Amino acid sequence: MQQVIINLTMNGMDAMEDCGPGPRDLEIRTHLNAGSGTADVTISDSGKGVPEENLTNIFEAFFTTKPQGTGLGLPIARTIVETYGGRIWAENRGSGAAFASGFR
Repeated sequence: MQQVIINLTMNGMDAMEDCGPGPRDLEIRTHLNAGSGTADVTISDSGKGVPEENLTNIFEAFFTTKPQGTGLGLPIARTIVETYGGRIWAENRGSGAAFASGFR
């Protein structure tokens, strides 16, 4: 899980790098669901968000929206989360994007 959090945090920081002046917020939230024994992690940023047409592709190997990206960070994160019986997804929020995962 540590690698997933690092990958998503680095992506959030990269997403905010080209934003204009003003506050840049990166939020990491965790929640333990005691009844089900699952943990949820959400990492959100105040960047530009993910273009809607890319939301379905961003977890595919070698797909990237970054000029210098390899397209491996998010697929690796997905593999790790799914190995532990979880799922990972992305969504745009008011400003920026949020990546969330839930796993056992």
